[in-house]
Amino acid sequence: MATESFENDSIGWQIQLLGQKISEWWELEMAKLELPEFPQLEISGLDQVARVLGWTIALLLAVWFFWRLSDVLVPYLYRRLGPTRVRAKETTLTSRLSVEEWLKRSRQFQGRGNYGEACRCLYLAMLQGLNDRGIIPHQPSLTNREYQALLQQSQRNQAYQILFETHEQFYFSNQEITSDKWRECQKAYQEIEKKL
Repeated sequence: MATESFENDSIGWQIQLLGQKISEWWELEMAKLELPEFPQLEISGLDQVARVLGWTIALLLAVWFFWRLSDVLVPYLYRRLGPTRVRAKETTLTSRLSVEEWLKRSRQFQGRGNYGEACRCLYLAMLQGLNDRGIIPHQPSLTNREYQALLQQSQRNQAYQILFETHEQFYFSNQEITSDKWRECQKAYQEIEKKL
């Protein structure tokens, strides 16, 4: 008895019921049109194969559709939801790099034409330099605005602002960073280094 209840409530049974309702609705709509009837072939084995083949194709199309949809949505969701969780872990893992290592990475990314990551490395080199000099301790939980507020108390100039804004444009707004912008960031970083 419990088996009968399970069979009547299973997803397969509900799909079959939905298919039957759609079929009945279609039949009713076609009857309203008063179209001539076509002779129907009674091929039971071939009918089953066609049904299985049809469902297989529909399933493959659905998987393909959701796969393509995920290619579009995952980067968007990562940009919207990821910066606080995923990127905090990434920054924690890489925050042990020295200023020189960050600068080396920046040059490597610049050499590959990835100016956004190159500017990000300059930004992280700046944060590491502030940490090393004891001006502002590097904490992954601090936002750009919090760093800027702390810098206002000690030393603030346009060079810091350039690196903060470029980092926000690349990392949070998904804007493409050009070679000119990278040169501007590099110049700003050199200006910061001279003053420290």
